[in-house]
Amino acid sequence: MNRFFRSFEFAFRGIISSLSRENNCRIQLVLGGLALAAGAWLGLDRMEWIAVVLCIALVIGMEMINSAIEKTCDRITRERDDYVRYIKDVAAGAVLWTSLGAAAVGAIIFLPKIIKLFV
Repeated sequence: MNRFFRSFEFAFRGIISSLSRENNCRIQLVLGGLALAAGAWLGLDRMEWIAVVLCIALVIGMEMINSAIEKTCDRITRERDDYVRYIKDVAAGAVLWTSLGAAAVGAIIFLPKIIKLFV
């Protein structure tokens, strides 16, 4: 059982390390916090909250995976390598793709509520 709890320690250390060292993770965390604040202000329903929280978790998680892939590639070689560039580009593309999906979900949820405030 001790091994089980140690795995959580390692995982939490990874989260803290990523948020403290990776600028893009901090940016995503701030944007996620703004989405949560906007959700509280606009009074999201249960399903909207589920969608927003899932999107935040997915984007930050994908950013963490991208950072791990980049650090691994940098550790393997510092020289210009087309295959390493491809790997890093695909990982960064995955973050962008997830972020665009999250932005679309945010627009679907938040825009009608914001428009309603002004109409």
